[in-house]
Amino acid sequence: MRHMHRFTTLLSLLKVVVLSLIFSSRYLTEDIAFGLLPTRGIAEIVKVPTPTMDTVILWAQKILGKEYLLDGAMKGKDIGEVPSPQSCGINTVAELLNCN
Repeated sequence: MRHMHRFTTLLSLLKVVVLSLIFSSRYLTEDIAFGLLPTRGIAEIVKVPTPTMDTVILWAQKILGKEYLLDGAMKGKDIGEVPSPQSCGINTVAELLNCN
């Protein structure tokens, strides 16, 4: 198939369609926003380093066109869109423990 010009074009188009479906899927959008970011927010408050999570978040925010992490902190312009402690104004352990 790769040696036939028409199929080469079709395969390239198929790659673009498949990649756009993967990057717009709820597994990427929801798992980042409702799983990884709240967990990362709590880790920041209790001062636990999260280098692997940060790498995934930085990669995902580029793909999604969002900004959650800025200068290594949960203070990007889109942080209010996710249920992280920082989006609720919670930035200390005391505020986290007193959250109702």
